[in-house]
Amino acid sequence: MVSGRFNLREAKLSAVARLVVLSIAFAGMGSTANAESKAHQHGAGHLNIAIDGQHVEIELIAPGADIVGFEHEPKTEGEKQSISESATKLRNGEALFRFPNDAQCRLTESEVDSSLLEQEDHKEDHKHGSEKTHAEFHAHYQFQCTNPEILTHADVGYFNYFPSAQLLTVQKITASGQSVQRLTPKATRLTF
Repeated sequence: MVSGRFNLREAKLSAVARLVVLSIAFAGMGSTANAESKAHQHGAGHLNIAIDGQHVEIELIAPGADIVGFEHEPKTEGEKQSISESATKLRNGEALFRFPNDAQCRLTESEVDSSLLEQEDHKEDHKHGSEKTHAEFHAHYQFQCTNPEILTHADVGYFNYFPSAQLLTVQKITASGQSVQRLTPKATRLTF
């Protein structure tokens, strides 16, 4: 029983370590895309992806306006419902990222965070001028792929779910190196 808990902790630590390495690696990329990722721009999101053996780590950062159509504190029941529905869509990593069937990738973790999701719990904190807020959605996904040698691409369904989005700047780290790719509603295939 103790060894089972140890393995679970080790697996969690390994996932955290991979994410830390992913973040450090992307921070160190001296590309134009890295400079762009610091600027908040409606219509433009950022995707970081790292493939290490059977493990695929993905981080998505998108403006609230792209995901729900606004970035202010939700004022109506419709806006609250839009936030909830959009968060559910974002958590569905298997619909957003479709890998080749033969790679046998399965989603093992999916997390979504945004200040818009926290608005109801912290209404008083956001009364200081919510119109100036630039709320973003941050999502993190982990996939485990049985046949990683088959991973040549992923079809990204992001633009189908979030039609206000116009661009995803993708920073990739794979066994073949680091690269940048831009995805649009007309070019949704991410290549590795």
